[in-house]
Amino acid sequence: MIEIADPIRAIKIPKVKMAHLSSITDDTGVLQHTKYGIPNPKYGYTTDDNARALLASVKHYELTLEEESLMLARTYLAFLQWMQREDGLFHNEASYDRRILDEVGSLACQGHAVWALSWTAVSKIPLGMRVAAFEMLEQMPIESILTDTSIHVPSFVIYGLAELKEKVGSNGSERITMRSSWELVLENAVEVLLNLYKQNASDDWKWFIDEMTWGVGAPCAALFRAYRLFGDEQILHVALSAYEFMCDVVFEGGLFQPIGCKGWFRKNGKRAYFDQQPIEAMWMFFAAQEAFKCLGRKLDIHRAMLALGWFFGLNVHGVELYDESTGACYDGLHEFGINMNQGAEATIAALLTLIAFVQSDLCKNK
Repeated sequence: MIEIADPIRAIKIPKVKMAHLSSITDDTGVLQHTKYGIPNPKYGYTTDDNARALLASVKHYELTLEEESLMLARTYLAFLQWMQREDGLFHNEASYDRRILDEVGSLACQGHAVWALSWTAVSKIPLGMRVAAFEMLEQMPIESILTDTSIHVPSFVIYGLAELKEKVGSNGSERITMRSSWELVLENAVEVLLNLYKQNASDDWKWFIDEMTWGVGAPCAALFRAYRLFGDEQILHVALSAYEFMCDVVFEGGLFQPIGCKGWFRKNGKRAYFDQQPIEAMWMFFAAQEAFKCLGRKLDIHRAMLALGWFFGLNVHGVELYDESTGACYDGLHEFGINMNQGAEATIAALLTLIAFVQSDLCKNK
């Protein structure tokens, strides 16, 4: 068990700003990449980014009731409607001149869609938008998505459907329901992660697969979320075991130091320290937040705050990645400093983390 000094006094939590996300969004959707902070139309749009942008705009609207966030949510919902195929699955890539570039999106893309549409359907945005999201979800062949051994797809599905199951009916719409087949999908997604852990974990490698790559906190966050829903102690045991193993890897020297994408961390190998990416801080925050909801430990508040603080200077370079004036976030940390681009994934990861903190009781319980 590692000990982490309380970091909350060391960082100033800035306000959530949607200006940069709005500036890289046009009437089609959010553009994938920027050159520094300038939108780069060359790389077009993805369902991955627009699904996450939908989550950020919906959550920000719930927090502030600002019309700008509602307008952004409409744009992202419209993008998803356009990208949904007749069979209910989603394309992922589209060019700036509105040409769809792939036959079908990856399984991770489908998982992001399930997550975003589920949360939107039971959010506090206007009913018509929630029903539109739910009808897109209804069209998806969700039962066919969990066909690979990725840790991310079942995690996204759990994160989405658990929220839907828990909150369905809470916002006054009989049209938004939880299908019995989706209940089975949710249970099966949990079993996928439990089985992966059982097959691959050992005394010195308590993880789901033989490599720790991107979104490393996602399966832990998802299983803690599932435990809160189902109360199964087996789920909690696996979630906690993997979570503590992960924390031993990514917390060093009183800082959150996410695994770098230039080499990752393979079993029996050495972990990479760079490049560090914002999506890792987001999923670490979610995992620690979910752990706190399950266990009530102050340690997990500290871990959540270190992950949040990574955006605001509590990182190996001591630099701020989040721009309080615009809500932009730099794309990450390389060995010698900051990646100066401010693309969609990085900015949305920072916004989702900051919004989740503002909406949570973590600060009150520190």
